[in-house]
Amino acid sequence: MTRRLRAVASLVKIREREKQAAKTGLIAMRRLEGEATASVAYATETLALERQIASEGNATMEDFRAWFPAGLERLATAEEAARAAVAQTERAKNVALQAALECKATETLLRRREKERNDSHVRREQAELDELSLRDRHLRSLRV
Repeated sequence: MTRRLRAVASLVKIREREKQAAKTGLIAMRRLEGEATASVAYATETLALERQIASEGNATMEDFRAWFPAGLERLATAEEAARAAVAQTERAKNVALQAALECKATETLLRRREKERNDSHVRREQAELDELSLRDRHLRSLRV
């Protein structure tokens, strides 16, 4: 393998590792996004439950009024975390896509270089065969 082919083959391995790391990052971001979405759902359900308890008379309105701002704050915090997680997931998707494209491009380059090397080798072999054939014809013509 030529030095140039070895370099491109090494680059393919690097790109494959980058692609795998990007996939791993995307999986982690999707997991965090799911957790953030679950936190929003929990805060929303808690808020609705507390309202229901207060409206049914199982707790005083004073208790609900005291709890309500903290409940809204938890919900707002959870929603902000969910928005941030969605944005991070989108960035991770873009990184994974870019890594996959770079890997594919590098693999294509390697295949092209290998084909060029093989084509060059075939041309050299054909040239050698042609030369041998010419020599053989020349020797046969001298014998006649």
